[in-house]
Amino acid sequence: MLERLEGFLMSQLSKAVAVDLQIPRWIIVFAALAAFLLAVGASISLLAPQRLVTPGVEINSAAQIYAGYTFSRDLGLFIVLCVGLIKRSRSIMTMMMGLFSLINFCDAIMDIKESRLPVFVIAFLLSLIAAMATMRLAKTDLRSVI
Repeated sequence: MLERLEGFLMSQLSKAVAVDLQIPRWIIVFAALAAFLLAVGASISLLAPQRLVTPGVEINSAAQIYAGYTFSRDLGLFIVLCVGLIKRSRSIMTMMMGLFSLINFCDAIMDIKESRLPVFVIAFLLSLIAAMATMRLAKTDLRSVI
């Protein structure tokens, strides 16, 4: 009888842990949006690098190097984020949302420095939402462990 009760309690505990470790739907939707933005950034860098500079400015070798760098960065982040989404890996998603938040926060600082207020607002909001997702994913509920 005691073994049955213990088995039942362990079963209930494992269900509670599984539910607690699920990734909230809003984070999955936001991560998919982040992946889409990274794919668009990589595509622009590869296919239309002239969009990375001010209109009317010619693309020089420095802009080409920058475009290659942003393509590589965005493509790498896109791939890892997609792996996290496909596997529903909480640890990958936590790291990627944290990294996405940090990158967008740094972008927001540069946008302020260069007086691009509309772009700053977008980068800052993306950073804020990704930070909230990171905190939510990293949160450990002690009730599920006990």
